This record gives sequence, structure tokens and C-alpha cells, in this order.
Amino acid sequence: MARVKQVNNSRKEHVCSKTGHVIPKGDSYLMAAPGFRAKPKYRCLAHPFRPSELTTSARSAPLAAIEAFEDQASSIETHEDLEGVWQDLVDALQEYVDEREQALEAWENGNSQLEDFLEVAQTALEEAEQHQIETFDEDEPQREDFKDTAKGQDKYDTAWSNWDEARLEHLSEQINEATEVAGSLEV
Repeated sequence: MARVKQVNNSRKEHVCSKTGHVIPKGDSYLMAAPGFRAKPKYRCLAHPFRPSELTTSARSAPLAAIEAFEDQASSIETHEDLEGVWQDLVDALQEYVDEREQALEAWENGNSQLEDFLEVAQTALEEAEQHQIETFDEDEPQREDFKDTAKGQDKYDTAWSNWDEARLEHLSEQINEATEVAGSLEV
């Protein structure tokens, strides 16, 4: 993984590789050169490098999937969305394990470093697969259940509001748990 160097007083202008805006002379910036003899990349302090951007190895894909999950966690609105995003993460980890297995098979007598990489990848995949997103099982209130009373609409609105509040609270707990698991995965 490439090292990130912070320069506090730029001697010349650079362009932020994230957004393309100019980093003026005299401003602070970050610099990294992922890959062998790679051309340096520059970032302003508002757009720091992410781990997936600092490596050119097969490891960048699962790192990017973890970052994407963490980014999307704040915009998830339903349990189905959460399950879908989590499955995308698991699929990326499975692809990474497959790539590591194929790389190891290419070595006739084995390769201890690739074996270590594969073991770490398999552990991360197992942790992700073991995490289960719990569904919200409480039934949504039905309008028909409240039509017999004079104030049925008000009672329905209150029941639905309470149900939706409980659903959102449960979803928030599930997102927090999934984010903790994703953040603890090592690839």
C-alpha cells in the first residue's frame, strides 16, 4: 500500500485527483504514488485518499466494496436495501477469495505469502457470511382494522406512525451492526 505524504506549503499548483479542482500554490495537499514507479497523485485535504485507492493489488476491490457499503449505509431506507448492499459486499469478498485461490493454484509448490493472503480473505468472507441481517417481522397496520370506529382514521394513523418508527429504529440497529462488522473486516 502506498504511503501518503502531507505537504503543508505547496511550491506549485496541483490538481486534486478526486474532483479535478486546482490546489493553489501555498495550500496543503496529500500525495501518494500507488503502484511500482507510478506517477504521483495529489489530493486536497478535503478529499483524502481511501485505502482502496492506495493499492493496485487484487485487494483494492474488496476494500472498495467495504468503503462503498460504509458510504451507502447512511442512505439505506429499507431492510431489503440493506440486504442488497450487504450481499454486494459478500459477493466482492467471494470474488477476492476466488482470485487468491487461483493465484495460489498457479504455484506448483505453494507460496506462503499467497496462503496467508488467502487465509485472511477467507476469514473476512466467513465473518461477512455469518452476519445475518434481521428482518422486521411486525406486520404493518391495515386500514380495514380501524374502519369500525368513528375515529378509525386517527387510530390508524397513530398505529402506522408507531409501526414505522419501530421499523426505522430496527433498521438503524441493523445498519449499525452491519457497519461494525464491515469496519472490522480485514482483507
